[in-house]
Amino acid sequence: MGHRRSLNTIEVAYLYQGIESNILGMKLMTGFAQVAKEEEIAKYFFRGKELAKTIISKFTEVLLDSDINVPSTSAGGVTDSTMSPFSDKLMLYNTSFVK
Repeated sequence: MGHRRSLNTIEVAYLYQGIESNILGMKLMTGFAQVAKEEEIAKYFFRGKELAKTIISKFTEVLLDSDINVPSTSAGGVTDSTMSPFSDKLMLYNTSFVK
């Protein structure tokens, strides 16, 4: 195909930051989904988790196509707890801060 230009430093930085923040968001959505009291709200969190996965895979693909290593993060893990420390309303509010 045609010539593709190399990624510049700022683009790589944005991709790295996007991957890292979406990994955190994916884990947050997983945790929120497993403790949500309302089924509809849990589905909303699962959709958010799937969106984060899609973004991570697209950004990863761009970096790998440019022969750049993908960041590995230690974002921790999600426990198997089903007791919510927060209300569904507060968890929904907090999802607006995850970017």
